[in-house]
Amino acid sequence: MTLSDKTLRRLTLAAAVVFLALAAVGCTGLLWYDEQFSAVLARHSWAELIALTGQDVHPPLYYLLLKALCALPGALWPESYPFLCQAVSLLAYAGALAAAGLWGGRLFGARAGLLATVCLGCMPALLDYAAEARMYSWGLLFVLLGALCAVEWLRAPRPRWAVGAGVLAAAALYTHYWAGAAAGLTLFCLAVLALLRRQPRRCAGLLAAGVGALVLFAPWVPLLLRQMGGTSSGGKTVPLSLYLIRQYLEFVISSGWGPLTLLGLLAVGAGAVGFALRGRADGPAAEGFALAAAAALTLLLGMAAQQLLHPTRVIFQGRYLVPALGLLWLGMAALWGRCLPRLLAAGVLAVCLAYGAGNVAAVWAQAGQERADYARLTEALAAVQPGEPVLAQGYYQAALAACYLPDNPRVSLGEETGMLAGVFGLSGGDPTACRWLVCAWLPQEELDRLALAPTGAQVWVRAREDRYLFTALVAAGSGQTA
Repeated sequence: MTLSDKTLRRLTLAAAVVFLALAAVGCTGLLWYDEQFSAVLARHSWAELIALTGQDVHPPLYYLLLKALCALPGALWPESYPFLCQAVSLLAYAGALAAAGLWGGRLFGARAGLLATVCLGCMPALLDYAAEARMYSWGLLFVLLGALCAVEWLRAPRPRWAVGAGVLAAAALYTHYWAGAAAGLTLFCLAVLALLRRQPRRCAGLLAAGVGALVLFAPWVPLLLRQMGGTSSGGKTVPLSLYLIRQYLEFVISSGWGPLTLLGLLAVGAGAVGFALRGRADGPAAEGFALAAAAALTLLLGMAAQQLLHPTRVIFQGRYLVPALGLLWLGMAALWGRCLPRLLAAGVLAVCLAYGAGNVAAVWAQAGQERADYARLTEALAAVQPGEPVLAQGYYQAALAACYLPDNPRVSLGEETGMLAGVFGLSGGDPTACRWLVCAWLPQEELDRLALAPTGAQVWVRAREDRYLFTALVAAGSGQTA
């Protein structure tokens, strides 16, 4: 049975709604360190936010968007602020699903739109970060929208498409540097395709869009250079080993190397073979191939930068590939939809859904545990009165206190200084005046030195790889210790 384009578009929209609802399960309110950093930084004034971001390792646009979108609802429902931070990322993920499925379906065919939506909704790396309070979903959205504008320019060279591609490439750069790299390589690959098609004007328009993006990004370049110069890990080299390359590939395909991964690799290979046999340089499949090539080049560029430019720090991590993965699966969906027979395309769809089934089960299990931990944490934090100082073992623990207890001063056990101390509001207060402690493990020696002792119940929570202990403190020898 052959489904009409209208039916396929309806299935695409329904699939986008289902995947968005599944991703929303990840909005648990329990933030891990990177998310806490986002939430706390967005509470600073606009000027402080820009200044502090310039000392960090990421560009500022995501934090500005987070602050703007959370300002009103965060003021009305302050207790929901962690959920709002995650919902902001979910909003961008919803836009990415709609762009790939509906706009991509119009450009590459309704079957390709459905496959793209299923890929974005099922592939583990994308669903895992859909609701994370970080910049990856927004980078994904800007990269996909810019790529679709560039494809529109190839089809019909109207100024608005070139301007849109350039502005969105700049937005990707201001959101995450590797999202900007993916956007720039997309323009490059499509420009090469235009040359192969003997369309010099369209090639020039895409290159001009890239130059325009760089011009828009120029004001941030001095801060970027300062960020790169200030990152190091004590001179320890991070070799680009086979282990690290395998980690990247695991992130792209799945979280393991089982039979499902083999099927995924076969599906990618089938798309490439189908394009070689049935694709044409002047057809929509060639544009999809260019998008997939841009994603692959982003991975190669990241590995080269890791090894050659900054070998003393991991500057290219798996999650930085999220925007490029959107390109990869949109491009592969175009190849599958345009070059594979219907039966093989249905088989690819089944493989993607199998990925989704396993990943959704893992997401639900993790979300259930996080909700239970969040309930315990909020119950414990309710006992803290506004204005009471909280003792933090280090930066990670100060981040949790600043995120969930913004009205309480934070005092560090150590002598923490620098940018992170400013972000998390660490003060030089008297640790002995603190009656609450956030730590990763009980620092008994430091507490003995301060003549403090834990009392009452000790609440343990886990957010991804981060573990936290929250407990009350009393003066040692007061007879109230537990």
